[in-house]
Amino acid sequence: MKRRACLLGGSLVSLTVAEPMQLPTPRHSSSSPEPSAGDYLVLAQDADGAGARLLELAEVHWAYTDRFRTELIFRGPLLSDDGLRHAGSLHLLRAPSVGFAERFAHEEPYQRAGLFSQVQVLPFMAVLSPRPPEPDQPSAQGAFVLARWAPVPRPSDSATALRPSGPAAEPWLLLGLLLTPDGHCTGAAGVLAQSPATARNTLLAWRGAAGLPHGPIQAWRWRRGGRR
Repeated sequence: MKRRACLLGGSLVSLTVAEPMQLPTPRHSSSSPEPSAGDYLVLAQDADGAGARLLELAEVHWAYTDRFRTELIFRGPLLSDDGLRHAGSLHLLRAPSVGFAERFAHEEPYQRAGLFSQVQVLPFMAVLSPRPPEPDQPSAQGAFVLARWAPVPRPSDSATALRPSGPAAEPWLLLGLLLTPDGHCTGAAGVLAQSPATARNTLLAWRGAAGLPHGPIQAWRWRRGGRR
């Protein structure tokens, strides 16, 4: 067994992770789910030198995520600026509990093999309905953007300024707020069918129009995940 640190809702926690053996299967009870059912954004950053091992374990990774077809609503790898190097991954999971989301994240084969330097499991409130692209669409590639700020009360679900509309909504494939376990808002994340630089500017414009706090913004290249 190994001890690994992860971020949950902005707090650092330590979890016990099993050594790679056989792949686990999803576990949950529809009759008595644990508290905190909802959407969770699982973000991973690659460890240095993970590239070759990621390729070796790709089929094992896909076999694992195939078991979560019902829960996975959006996913894809994060890439370097030139698009040539794997830099991390994102999975948006509709989970019956926070424990289910944690288990998905920390029993994933890349994580169990030590190929990630960091894994975050973040409660997520969608602002727009996710629309994963089809493999043959140009929007199968784009950018993932992440903005963080100090915790503030969560904006109202009915705040129309949060929802881009018309042409402003077209680039967004995914957009939502990051929440703490007690419901405060600590940032926003999204995927756009744009370059990282353009996507960053789009996020800046949306954040200003929605009246959300300032804070650092990161951007990565992104492409559609899953089997090719």
